[in-house]
Amino acid sequence: MWREILKRLKERFPQTSLSIYLAPPRELPSLVRNQSVDVAYGLMPELMNEGYQWFRELADVRMLTVAAPEHPLSQLKRVTQDDLISHTEITIAYMQDSVLVADSPETANYLAFTQYELIRDAVMDGAGWADLPLPLIAEALRKEQLKTIHHRSARWWKVFSALESEQAQGGAVVGWLADELEAYLETMA
Repeated sequence: MWREILKRLKERFPQTSLSIYLAPPRELPSLVRNQSVDVAYGLMPELMNEGYQWFRELADVRMLTVAAPEHPLSQLKRVTQDDLISHTEITIAYMQDSVLVADSPETANYLAFTQYELIRDAVMDGAGWADLPLPLIAEALRKEQLKTIHHRSARWWKVFSALESEQAQGGAVVGWLADELEAYLETMA
């Protein structure tokens, strides 16, 4: 999805140069606040408007708790919290005070990666279960490479947002990109 949108962006704004940096959601606000990046897009953690940042909710994104079809959790008719705790959770990791930490794992038995794509791939390999955004896993679900587990909280929503620095706010390129992302995510709802 990103490659296609960025290709269209370069066609529409051919003189615009972009540098892309993939970072975990919890690192995005500080990257914008420290002016390391002009704009950040992602499943943001809870944010507060700090005066020099502009926050725009683009779309609600369905989150699913998934495992590989052959994983023991996928075989259960009903998954309890104890079942989740007894299996490896694969979660997002981020830097905090120069230390890599896991983002709120449900269990002490986890693997943590800095990118959702790596989490998805590890789940598909059968390494554990994870909460993942539907746009990232829709194809794997269709191909039955992933399966939503039967847990009462296996389906929920998270907000995909744009966080812009004061310099980027209202820019034509930034606005166009936010609109494209919003339109794409609405088709995945």
